[in-house]
Amino acid sequence: MTLSKAVLKAELLKIIDSANPNFVGWPADPATATSNFATAYNTYAIQATDISGDMLVTANLPGFITAITSAIPPPVPGGTLANYATTMGLALTAYWTGAIFAILIPPPPGIPVPPNNGIFSIEATSLVTIVNAAILQNAILAQLNQQFDSADDAADAVADVWHTATTTAITVVIAGLDSTPPPIGPWPIINTNLVF
Repeated sequence: MTLSKAVLKAELLKIIDSANPNFVGWPADPATATSNFATAYNTYAIQATDISGDMLVTANLPGFITAITSAIPPPVPGGTLANYATTMGLALTAYWTGAIFAILIPPPPGIPVPPNNGIFSIEATSLVTIVNAAILQNAILAQLNQQFDSADDAADAVADVWHTATTTAITVVIAGLDSTPPPIGPWPIINTNLVF
């Protein structure tokens, strides 16, 4: 299953909309608020697949939480939007750096591997190697610097920012052997692709 903004929005509504039938309750402290947000993001992110359909099997949820809770100054309450953006960028980086996708052996037939250098016959690894946190940070600064008329509007805006960043800021390297066309160069041939 690929990532869905709607899933993230629904998870966010559980933590910010008291009228939602699945509302978890207002957090008693910043640690609970962080845990609630991290759970919402993880429920969404764990559905990620790489370009050949491999499912995400490991990510760093504790690192995501630690990046938020250890921020100085804290992102909320009382912090600035810039502090929040920086902290959330660190959290995104912590969550995804080194994340591993399960390898389908063999991968589904006919999966094209950009940049048009063949189809994998054997995948060896599928690993997140780059997280461009600036994409999330810039989106937060550009799109969340406003008040919202409803919890639904707020959840939609936050989900949009995080979904867009997640689907554009993460790079996965899949290493494997190509079979068509015949591979050229040293083995293994490595292909780099955006995750989603």
